Amino acid sequence: MLTAGVPQRYVLRALAGQQMFVTTSAGVAVSVLQPGGAALLPVAQNNGQWQFALPATGDYIIAMTGEGSVPVTVKVPPLAPTPTPQPTAVTPERIQFAPGTASYNFAITLTPGVPKVYVLRVLAGQRLYVSALGTSPVTVTISGPGGMPIPVTRAGRPGLWFADIPQTGDYVISLQGAGDVSGTIYIPPLPATPTPAVPAERERIQFAPGNASAEFAVTLTSGVPKAYVLRVMAGQQLYVSALGEHDVVVSVFGPGDVPIPVERMGRPGLWRADIPQTGDYTIVLLGEGDVSVTVYVPPR
Repeated sequence: MLTAGVPQRYVLRALAGQQMFVTTSAGVAVSVLQPGGAALLPVAQNNGQWQFALPATGDYIIAMTGEGSVPVTVKVPPLAPTPTPQPTAVTPERIQFAPGTASYNFAITLTPGVPKVYVLRVLAGQRLYVSALGTSPVTVTISGPGGMPIPVTRAGRPGLWFADIPQTGDYVISLQGAGDVSGTIYIPPLPATPTPAVPAERERIQFAPGNASAEFAVTLTSGVPKAYVLRVMAGQQLYVSALGEHDVVVSVFGPGDVPIPVERMGRPGLWRADIPQTGDYTIVLLGEGDVSVTVYVPPR
């Protein structure tokens, strides 16, 4: 039984990489807090059905806000077993890029069952590329601070992998295969974040009843900022996801157009701002091309 204005909270333990599906009435707002207490943005939301991708192992808090007796189903499917190579213990070779460069080239000979391991420091929000071509297939795995496995995606080009880096720290790249291998480790630098002027024209965002987010699409023109305004309460967190063909810069301004610090999260295109006082907050998008936007303010 839900009481209007009083969140009902549940807690459950889940593993990194699992998906959480919450099904309830369309008028119920659902938010999820990660083990560290940060709000987790849903990857999908439609008519009472919510989906969350769980980034870490630990206890998750599910908060629901609504009124009356409502049906609730929470489902967390088990992870599919993923075969993980068991490499021979080796000492990683630390690599550092030469001044003014963003890549490291290597040529090695791999022995079956004996990985070649590199370690390097990467910043949160960067994308790590590994190109490895040899006389036989090469397997690339990446682990982050504390040995945390990092999802690796095979790009369209043969022998090319990439990983999006969730937090700043040392990352270990392990190569396994047989025979001669040549390749490159490449990390594009993070773009500078310009602070755009706040446009006079702003479009107001209002969440539908029972919802804590709004989704929309916009076409941005290079050098022309687009502004949206919404009311946020003191102590809340404002999340903005902006994904397009090109990078999008997100800025947030508070009452009186005072700039509010924003943080780039580990997931591509995701930004967060902590709201210091109740009032109207302006979100400014700067980029180019078609962009899908989600604005999410977890209920307190």
